[in-house]
Amino acid sequence: MLEKFDRATSLFLKNCKANGMSEATIESYGRTYKQFRESMVQNSFEEACLAATIQFKLELSMKNVQYLTMDLYLRHIRYLSDFAVKCKIFSEDDAFMDDTLFPTRNVVRAEKNKEYEHQLSEEEVMVILNATRANYSRTPHTWAREKAEAVLILTSGVRNSELRALTPNDFHWDIGAIYCRETKGDKPRWVPFTPECQKFVKAYLESGLRPENISDDEPMFGKVSRNGVWTELGRTELSALLNHHVESILGEGKGVCSHALRHAFASWSLTSGLNADAISQIMGHSDSRITLKVYAKNLHPEKFAADFGKQMVAVMQKKEVSA
Repeated sequence: MLEKFDRATSLFLKNCKANGMSEATIESYGRTYKQFRESMVQNSFEEACLAATIQFKLELSMKNVQYLTMDLYLRHIRYLSDFAVKCKIFSEDDAFMDDTLFPTRNVVRAEKNKEYEHQLSEEEVMVILNATRANYSRTPHTWAREKAEAVLILTSGVRNSELRALTPNDFHWDIGAIYCRETKGDKPRWVPFTPECQKFVKAYLESGLRPENISDDEPMFGKVSRNGVWTELGRTELSALLNHHVESILGEGKGVCSHALRHAFASWSLTSGLNADAISQIMGHSDSRITLKVYAKNLHPEKFAADFGKQMVAVMQKKEVSA
């Protein structure tokens, strides 16, 4: 059952690795194919086919998965289907993805351009940074880990996948910087490692949550499995842990995913007047216009307007003095 699909998936992921794709990208493909396979098994499909893909799309829709995410899943399946046909694992007639299955472009575009819903105010960011324990629930034994992770994202803007890939060797304490090796677009970069962040990462290391006998080549943030093996946190697992962490500090319903913390970093940096080009480089954007379009347009527009007004007044005052 699903023998050709499994063979195609294995070869495709190996080929991705051979082509130098990042582990984060390969992991993303793997998650999609795992979900697709589970759907086929549950619906008694003996092999991947168009009907199986349509069923998977229907299930995503019933789960209220956003069209943008659905489009991404289907593109992953398209890549695999095309690869399987080229490798002659499937015939062209047996391809299990077709362009007609993608959500319409206008729907995807509208969802992509909508304002980011989960915004943290500067006051909330400061509360999260200064919290020493949970305010609205029992302080968990993993508090030191989640605290260090939250502060790291809020002060460096790293992505979920980038944080999970960090090892102790990537933390350069002496110069106050972290080297992100596995990044979106496979372009390694340096991000800030502030004294405040260093304090909480040190507290995490001293907490014993990361055993001292674990190699510095292993993930900085992880967990000990039931059989005693140090394992990396999963993408959704990390996001869920940070959501609970923020909610325990700000209150029920105030939790946010890991990407919202990255948005908060961008918002705070831009509204504080830091250079957009520098912020773009720190965040791993290829162009500062991306940073401004994604973040400055939607985050705290009232502060931008007020700050711009103050700058206008300052310019006018200088001209009056020179006159």
